[in-house]
Amino acid sequence: NQFLYAARSLSVSDDALRSVLQEVGLEDTVRRIGGFEMVLDWPNVLSSGEQQRVAFARLLINRPRFAFLDEATTAMDSESESALYELLQGFTRSYISVGYRSILSGYHDLVLELKGNGGWRLEELKKDRAGGEDPIPGNQLCKKLFDGRNAPEEIDPDAGVNEASDGFHG
Repeated sequence: NQFLYAARSLSVSDDALRSVLQEVGLEDTVRRIGGFEMVLDWPNVLSSGEQQRVAFARLLINRPRFAFLDEATTAMDSESESALYELLQGFTRSYISVGYRSILSGYHDLVLELKGNGGWRLEELKKDRAGGEDPIPGNQLCKKLFDGRNAPEEIDPDAGVNEASDGFHG
């Protein structure tokens, strides 16, 4: 089953799978493709946006403690993108997104800009955090990421924008 990729050892009922597909906006896809057991050339059957929704369905099924999302919503409209990030935040706050859309900043606490030649910039995003947990300040995050190994120069957590000239050497 394509929807259970990487979770084939999990026992997921068809009803539970249908529920997940409804959450990610693919409720009609199973009917359209002929059922859960169909073997198809997925890139030629599903649109790019549907393929991205399948990836989010897999996240909901697997519920990983940490997720990397690389251009995970670029083929979707902003409303769908927001809905899927809301779902993601419902089961994990530990994820990293690679993307260029400004809407992503609403679902992240920090922006890491890679500048090339090993340079980078870490910026804490300011937003209304009513009742929410405060993000890790840039300097503390830097120490946590590097754990004392090859850490860049000390950065000023009060500067708003944290910069270092050296990249991750972990």
